Amino acid sequence: MIDHLRCCFNYVRSFAATSEGELSTQMGSSSTASYYAMTMKFGAKNAGAFKTQYAVRSYAKLSNGTYVYSDISTLNVYDVASYLYENKKMNTESAHEYLYNNILTVVNPSYQKVDYPTWSVLVPTNF
Repeated sequence: MIDHLRCCFNYVRSFAATSEGELSTQMGSSSTASYYAMTMKFGAKNAGAFKTQYAVRSYAKLSNGTYVYSDISTLNVYDVASYLYENKKMNTESAHEYLYNNILTVVNPSYQKVDYPTWSVLVPTNF
């Protein structure tokens, strides 16, 4: 783990994977790897918190005991929420609306609303 870096870098944290974060979908090229997602909770729900830049680097411990690290990615909550909202990636209308009401318009009060897609389902009937 990278806990040894905490002595020198106050903002470095490491988090172990848990079964709660394990994904059932293959997210990469390996069919034998386990894939995980990480969620965060944070107290402040204001524009500053949503625009704070995070640098993330994932790591894996291999069967031989060595560690491998990904490249560093940077992100902020607002940009992720905007991407999910604009591309209609949320799986429910309430989740779609949550992004708009609780993140996007907190940072940008004039953020343009995007309607959640509604589909009409036609079911063939046999009479």
